[in-house]
Amino acid sequence: MNQRRSLELKIFAMIGAFCAVAAAIVEYYPVTVPLQWVPYETTFQKAKQENKLVYVDVYAEWCGPCKLMDRTTFANDTVIASLQNDFIATRVNIDDERTGAEVKKKFNIQAMPTSLLLTAEQIEVRRNVGYMNASKFNDWIVETTTPEFMSWDSFSSSLTRAKTENKSVFVLVLQDSLKLDELQKSFGNTEIKRMIKRKYIPTLLLNNVPEHREIIKKYTLVPSVDFIGCIYTFSPTMELEHTLPLRNFDAFRLDILLKQFIAEAEHPI
Repeated sequence: MNQRRSLELKIFAMIGAFCAVAAAIVEYYPVTVPLQWVPYETTFQKAKQENKLVYVDVYAEWCGPCKLMDRTTFANDTVIASLQNDFIATRVNIDDERTGAEVKKKFNIQAMPTSLLLTAEQIEVRRNVGYMNASKFNDWIVETTTPEFMSWDSFSSSLTRAKTENKSVFVLVLQDSLKLDELQKSFGNTEIKRMIKRKYIPTLLLNNVPEHREIIKKYTLVPSVDFIGCIYTFSPTMELEHTLPLRNFDAFRLDILLKQFIAEAEHPI
């Protein structure tokens, strides 16, 4: 009887010890809640509703670096918290016949993994091609500031506001979104934002976005392929006022150019 009692006590002691060890493991090594990916089909509507940027992970089942990011980067608590709280996170399998083909063509995807940051209007803000560990990913995504262009009106809304507020329309036309990250440095400049806001209602048109392309054709705004883009200003009745072709200026030179252009438009000789 005593031996049986002694065995039971040992068993209970072992169970207690096991539970204590398990609790300690959970405390020091908490179970990570998996990253919740939003279906691509509903991503941009959700981004509009929550006024957030969209993060898109473009991957392939056969891609080794993609699988490594799944096991490490996307399992990191800091990465998960950032994507869940500050962005709308989605992912696209490049080999999917519908969504994968659409994304590959629209954003010119050449290799995997590709990380994209897009506005709710599907305008590319920046990208990274290749593997990023958690530290590099966090640095990359934290560096992303909300683009000034996100606060700009759509083309139709800018026309309506221009008439209502008796201002001119400031139209930035680009061949594609690849230069937006660089241009953000200038258009995000406090003084330039103030100068534009004083006289203009700004809007952005990208020649590789179908809806924008129709507007560009209608108003004959397509810039020369020798330039990265062009700035047009129109009166509230859509009469062309001024034009500024944009070449590959560095940020400092572009700042000077924009300030000079706006100042001359405000005070013509």
